[in-house]
Amino acid sequence: KPNPLVIFMNTKLNSKRDDNFEVIKRRYYELVKIYHPDRVHGEDPVIVRQYTAKFIKIREAFEFIKRINRAS
Repeated sequence: KPNPLVIFMNTKLNSKRDDNFEVIKRRYYELVKIYHPDRVHGEDPVIVRQYTAKFIKIREAFEFIKRINRAS
């Protein structure tokens, strides 16, 4: 399982390791807009599955980073 920050760094938004939580949060919302499965509703099922998988990875990564941020 990849490091959650790697998921954010390997996207169109190119997060950096030293980004603070607010920057990551903004990028998370931007990524959700890009990869939300509803954007491709009615498209080829393969595309819908790809968007859904990416959306889930982004959401899980953000939840992990959010937990770490609360703990610190």
